[in-house]
Amino acid sequence: MKLMTIISIAQIYLLHKHLKPLKMNLLTLLVLATFVQTVRMIDIKLGVNVPFTGTWPGGPKMASAVLIAIDKVNNDPYWLQGYNLTYAMKDSKCDQKHSIANLIDFRMEQPVADAFIGPGCSVGCLPGGHIADHWNVPMVAWGCAASALSDKTLYPTFVRTVGTFHGMSDLFKAFLPAYGWDRIALLCTTETLWSQTCNILKTGLERNSSFSAPYFGSFDPASVSDYTIRAMLKTAREKAHVILISAYGAAIRKIMLGAYDLGMLDGTYVFLCMENIYSACQGGSDGRDTEACEAFKGLININFYIPEGEAYNNFTYEVWRRMPEVGYNLSSPSDVNMYSAFLHDSVLVYAHALNKTLDQGGNYTDGRTITQNMFGLEFLGETGPLGIDNNGDRVTSYQLQICKNSTFVRFANFFGTTKQYLLLNETVIWPGGGTAAPLGRPICGFDGELCPPEVVEEVATWPYILVGVIIFVLTVGGLLGFLMWQRKKHFEAELLAQHWRIKYEDIKWPQTKKQFGSRRSMMSVGRGEAGSEGGELKGQVFTTLGTYEGNYVAVKQILKPSLNLTRDILVELKEMRDLHHQNVNPFVGACVESPNICVVQGYCAKGSLQDVLHNDNLKLDWMFQLAIASDIARGMHYLHNSQIQVHGNLKSSNVVIDNRWTCKVTDHDLRLFKAGQQEDVEAGVNAKYYDNLWTAPEHIFNEEIPCSQAGDIYGYGIILSELVCRGLPYSMYKDLDQKTIVERVHKGQEPPFRPRITADLVGHPLYIQMAKNCWAQNSHVRPKFSECLKTLKQMNKGKEINIMDNMIAMMEKYTDHLEDIVAERTKELQEEKKKTDELLFRMLPRSVAEELKRGHPVTAETFDMVTIFFSDIVGFTKLASQSTPLQVVDLLNDLYTAFDDIIDMHDVYKVETIGDAYMVASGLPNRNANRHAGEIANMSLDLLACMSNFRIRHLPDQQLQLRVGIHSGSCVAGVVGLKMPRYCLFGDTVNYASRIESSGLALRIHVSPECKQILDELGGYHLEERGEVSMKGKGTICTYFLNGRDGFTKPLPDLALQAGLDEHTFK
Repeated sequence: MKLMTIISIAQIYLLHKHLKPLKMNLLTLLVLATFVQTVRMIDIKLGVNVPFTGTWPGGPKMASAVLIAIDKVNNDPYWLQGYNLTYAMKDSKCDQKHSIANLIDFRMEQPVADAFIGPGCSVGCLPGGHIADHWNVPMVAWGCAASALSDKTLYPTFVRTVGTFHGMSDLFKAFLPAYGWDRIALLCTTETLWSQTCNILKTGLERNSSFSAPYFGSFDPASVSDYTIRAMLKTAREKAHVILISAYGAAIRKIMLGAYDLGMLDGTYVFLCMENIYSACQGGSDGRDTEACEAFKGLININFYIPEGEAYNNFTYEVWRRMPEVGYNLSSPSDVNMYSAFLHDSVLVYAHALNKTLDQGGNYTDGRTITQNMFGLEFLGETGPLGIDNNGDRVTSYQLQICKNSTFVRFANFFGTTKQYLLLNETVIWPGGGTAAPLGRPICGFDGELCPPEVVEEVATWPYILVGVIIFVLTVGGLLGFLMWQRKKHFEAELLAQHWRIKYEDIKWPQTKKQFGSRRSMMSVGRGEAGSEGGELKGQVFTTLGTYEGNYVAVKQILKPSLNLTRDILVELKEMRDLHHQNVNPFVGACVESPNICVVQGYCAKGSLQDVLHNDNLKLDWMFQLAIASDIARGMHYLHNSQIQVHGNLKSSNVVIDNRWTCKVTDHDLRLFKAGQQEDVEAGVNAKYYDNLWTAPEHIFNEEIPCSQAGDIYGYGIILSELVCRGLPYSMYKDLDQKTIVERVHKGQEPPFRPRITADLVGHPLYIQMAKNCWAQNSHVRPKFSECLKTLKQMNKGKEINIMDNMIAMMEKYTDHLEDIVAERTKELQEEKKKTDELLFRMLPRSVAEELKRGHPVTAETFDMVTIFFSDIVGFTKLASQSTPLQVVDLLNDLYTAFDDIIDMHDVYKVETIGDAYMVASGLPNRNANRHAGEIANMSLDLLACMSNFRIRHLPDQQLQLRVGIHSGSCVAGVVGLKMPRYCLFGDTVNYASRIESSGLALRIHVSPECKQILDELGGYHLEERGEVSMKGKGTICTYFLNGRDGFTKPLPDLALQAGLDEHTFK
């Protein structure tokens, strides 16, 4: 609220008119006017939603526009007389959650907001408009172009100072002909604003037969892959050369990078977007900001029209000048965001309508009436001529901008009222850097309609040409026929020769291996086993192994009783033998004599990839994983381009590794040869589910189409997950069995059920995306192996991947760091030795422990003078009877832990604890003159003081009754026993000290006369004579109580809490 004097000439004139019959002249009224009454103005609060952070942080460049508009209204005497505009501003972050929360806060906080200014993003306006309607609060948005907001049955209190994209079709009907274009492709996200914009544009353009939108691509910006983006762009460029991207900044960046990768920024194509900012090319997580900003060059941005001129420049200057009032600073007025004008005009629209409502006698809380008064409103705002139609929308004009010097610069305007497209004096730089507008179509048109075939006049020489052609055709045909006949003859001879055939007897077996083994992947063979040909077999063998013609071979049994060699099988075997590639395991041959039907292939000493991955002793770094993935891709690329065309059973156990760590694809093809095998009993009932872990969903349990090249790509994707996870497929789902996994994959759920690869397992994010592309549910979008090889090469910074080079580099690295490793191990050994020594020093004195470590015998030693401390707990037996064993253990553990912390501060040695008894000595094993008595006395005072704060866990209100006795004298100390050796004290001094303790009183320190004499020599100790005490074995002795020492300020337990004599046990 604020005070204001209300007086105006108009009001005086009205008073004069009404009071004229009372003979009051104007002078009298003027005198009366001097008695001015002061009234309180009513504050009208605006709840302003501006995004300072989030996906579009425009607030720091425009928020002060609200202050300018409010001051303009409050300082005008003809506006809102008796009312005053105030505001509260919050960060909407341009998202739904914060926009709605801010609206609720505006209405819950006092004073409540009477009107909402903003939000500026459709994600906040769509739900926020319903909230404003529910509360009957006018909402004037300075952004929000969603078409649904025009429906006044849903949003009766919503108005916006920006236009919608409904007029986009009129813009393009003027823009396209300006450059001779008539086609446009639309790439739109599934977000409501952008999908509606594309639909409206396509419908509006195609009402006129002169224009068409032949391609309409829709995608989810949150989940679309780079592969899908490139596929959409490839299709779009076949339909149109002008492409509109209807999306927010992050999705625009992704599409422009796709165009960059496809070479579509060479000046052939035109790209347009809406409401984009240049900084959207930065901040990506893919490390491609430089390429993205390069791709933005030549991108045309469509934005709402903002006037140019001195008036607008003055306004931006004022926004810049007043930004510190909202907590931000701009370097220059040119940094002011264009939406500051729309924000400013939103306040003026509300003020105009409120002023009209008040003049009509309405109430400032009647949101619907105020909103109705906005319809048809026209005035000149900072955004130019502003008119609000009956849908609460602004009649839209646009500006077209081109990217120059890292910002968007206007080069044309489109005025919605006149449908006029006006070019400005600004050179347009098109994609590729040229100033000439792209043709907008292929040279011959999209269907070749612009290049009709040339009509060749007939000449009289055609008969000669015809004869020559016939002769040529006959000659070539004859030559080709002869070559084909020769080739067929050679092929048939090769079939009959059966070079692949191997006699089973020619295969030699190791002495311990005379027949086919089990299905287990790994079989250990001891070193030094001699083969049947005298060869020596060393290390591990990963399959059924034999030797053929002096070379080791892998033999795989075919479970068939007999085999009929048809022509198709002979062709199949010949094609297998003709395969030669470094990443394809060579097919040596096959045995076809029953019952020893088997396939013989080259033996790879490292076993299968599955064996290697499951061997935890083998460390595979990122380069090894890339090399393995590349080897498999190269081998499969060769197979797919060979006569075989399909592997059909690609999995990690069918990839083998030789001595040079080269991966080879094996167990491919021979489907006819292997068909009809008997069921393998050893495999188990779940074998079919295990084998299908690598099978594409379209081939699972599909006997008609059991395999395809796309299916091989799927299996490759599963192997990629095994490489980085070092386990079987889907091993990260530990609670699922193989049957359940296969059924979920086969079902084709959405999203597809696949292995989970986390970013911390891979060395490049492209690896995860490549795996996802390979195992895509739609087989048509899976990449080729050639594309996989390009992606792998890109992961290696464009270099070829060679595993041998990587191994050499690793060996050099290990050599360089060998000394560091040895030093590290030595340090770890020293740390462990230190821990062992610390444990030993807790059990025995350091000097004694050192002697034992050196292997020297430890002899007993006599100490002329030491002081020994004993303590126990008075009434411990009764206390123990009231407690459980665990509670007793907790009590003693708490007590002795506290004691141990205290004795570390004194020159004493803890001898032992027995039950509630605690024994400490000073002066041994390290002699300390006569300080031993002082050290024990000081320690005793600290321990007794500890009892003031010590609490028993299960009996917190009970005082623990500690009784202490100390005595000085000579003793013998030595190590007793071999197992669990102990450092023990012997002599009458030990017994004497024990008697002093057992004859003392609770909460007191009982001192023998011998100890008292030494304490007196040391001086400063406060001793009280107890009197004569009868002591077993000692007679009657005059003893003392230690009550303190000079400088000791810790409180001792209150003796009023001391246990009674009936609770003491004296010995």
